[in-house]
Amino acid sequence: MTLCDVCTAKESKYTCPKCKWKYCSLVCFKDFKHKEHDEEILSQKEEHVNEEETIKEEFKPTAEDDGSDPMMTELLKNEQFQDYISSPVLQFHILSIIEIINNIGLTNEYSKEGRLEIASRKLNNLREGGLEENEFVEEFVQWLLQWLETYRENNK
Repeated sequence: MTLCDVCTAKESKYTCPKCKWKYCSLVCFKDFKHKEHDEEILSQKEEHVNEEETIKEEFKPTAEDDGSDPMMTELLKNEQFQDYISSPVLQFHILSIIEIINNIGLTNEYSKEGRLEIASRKLNNLREGGLEENEFVEEFVQWLLQWLETYRENNK
């Protein structure tokens, strides 16, 4: 059951076509301050754009950086990794997690940190004991964690 975003007391029955907020009645729809909400959304979008620009600047490659990460290069060459990643099931789940991270509209979360938290919860739900438990995802995560541990030990 989804509660009304305005009164938070009753079950929402309707969705505002403009801002996608859920509401339970005409009274709550009229009580909702769309203009203030729209200004808040615009402010959050501007903050998000500024945050993304800052991140791009922080991680801009330098002249001495050829863009290659030795760990990623080795991982991508690994046959076991290639087998896992070629699975349509794993591809679907990885793409859904990437979509959560990159698509603000999917989660209505404007901060990158918030979307990463949602993506992390999604991955946890796919792992053993999670609501969407998938044995293949769990197997891949366990393999990847073991591979990372081995890689770090070998490259100290």
